[in-house]
Amino acid sequence: MKTSIAISTEAIVSTLLAETALRHHLSADRPPLLTRDQTQALLCLAEGEAAAIAAATGAAVSPSGDDVGILTLEMEIPATISAPTVRLLIEKTVASRIAATAYAGVCSRTASAATSQAAETLAALRSLLSAPATIVPSRI
Repeated sequence: MKTSIAISTEAIVSTLLAETALRHHLSADRPPLLTRDQTQALLCLAEGEAAAIAAATGAAVSPSGDDVGILTLEMEIPATISAPTVRLLIEKTVASRIAATAYAGVCSRTASAATSQAAETLAALRSLLSAPATIVPSRI
C-alpha cells in the first residue's frame, strides 16, 4: 500500500542550521557557520536532495499544492514500519547530504562526517523499506 509522507524542507533547513551552529561552537576545528542568510540556497538543495532520496527509494515526489516548502513522497512502506520513522530518516539523510555539499571544499572533516552520516541513514532507510512484512499469527 502506498503511503504519503510530507517532508518540510523548511524544517530540514532549520534543523541543519541548528546542528551546524552547535558544531561551530562546540567543535575544536570550528567549521564555518551556516546562517539564515543562506536559507534560500539551502532550501533549493533540500528540494533536490529530497527528490534524489525519492529516486533512490522508488518513491514518487510532488509539491503539496499551496503548502510552499512541503514535498509529498508516495512510497511503499511495510506494515511493520511507521511513516514517522521513515520521514525522520529521509529528513536526516537530506540534511546530511546538504551539509556534505555545503562543507565540500571548505571543511573536509565536516564534509566527510556528513557524507558518512548520509550514507548510513540512507542505508538504514533502504533496509527498513525492503524488510519483509512480519505476519503475527493470531492467538487462539
